[in-house]
Amino acid sequence: MLLIDAYNVLLTPGVLPLGLAGVDLAGLAHLIERGRYRRRAAVLVCDGRSKSLSEQELKIGSVRVVYAGAGADADSLIERMLDEDSAPRRFLVVSSDRRISKAAGRAGAATLTSSAFLQQLSTADAKRRPEPLPAWVRQIPLEHDAIAHWFQEFGLSPPVRRPPEEPAPAQARKAKHSSPTAKSATKSAPNPDLAPSTDPALTSPRFEITDAVLLKALQEWGGELNLDDLDMRRWI
Repeated sequence: MLLIDAYNVLLTPGVLPLGLAGVDLAGLAHLIERGRYRRRAAVLVCDGRSKSLSEQELKIGSVRVVYAGAGADADSLIERMLDEDSAPRRFLVVSSDRRISKAAGRAGAATLTSSAFLQQLSTADAKRRPEPLPAWVRQIPLEHDAIAHWFQEFGLSPPVRRPPEEPAPAQARKAKHSSPTAKSATKSAPNPDLAPSTDPALTSPRFEITDAVLLKALQEWGGELNLDDLDMRRWI
């Protein structure tokens, strides 16, 4: 069983990483439940009494929290618990307080400093496997409810659901495609790729262009390309 000097552990600085620094009593209890000692019974012993509850003992998850009482300190309660227990060797006492370490030594209980305890908890928390993502996170495209969830996660206003656009009536679509105006526009629209080139650079007798890709590039960028620059004989 873990017998933990709660406030001595919580007031130990510089051990927990930034994401866990400054945990309170409940945070410490949750770290214990997720860490290497999750299968062992644990008792957090606190000075004084609870501010929110009148009881001297409560539970946070599977971790017991025991208060020494008004005007009493955790050190004295831990000493009394070690003296009164019939098998004190089963305890692992967690504290950096010398008084508690000596009491644990007299009782034959194992001890662990607060900083070493926090280091073990933070290492186990870092190695903990992340919880699997829900199936809808992998849906592409995301449904409206999933998109609204992520907007809320990032503090943004959820998108407004818009009704789908109604398709044009079949008769209107048929009239559009079969109208004489549309047909004549389609027939009369010239194809720029097939139009004869008017660029003198492309009709120069000095060059015979047979590459279709080059011809198309010269047609599109005729004002920017110079055929003399493409004459490899000038670069040899």
